[in-house]
Amino acid sequence: MTKRIRQYIGILAALYYITIALLLLDPLYLSVLCGLFGGGDMNGIALLLPEWAARLIFGGLLLADALVFWKGILPVYRQSFSNDPEQAA
Repeated sequence: MTKRIRQYIGILAALYYITIALLLLDPLYLSVLCGLFGGGDMNGIALLLPEWAARLIFGGLLLADALVFWKGILPVYRQSFSNDPEQAA
């Protein structure tokens, strides 16, 4: 593998993990974990709507994001990182 291809694969891998973090961790924190860490962002959201409603909304968003990741993003990344050049094209 040339140096340029390795750099490209490294960038793809970094973007993969950033995608996971942005799609899944924020709704997970706002729906489940915020009660364990003192509220934080939920304190501001609770000014607009009840906390239980916000947690339900972000829980639904977490499920939707997980489905998008599992069915849409993961297969594309698996194909991109496969060793078979015909599948990656």
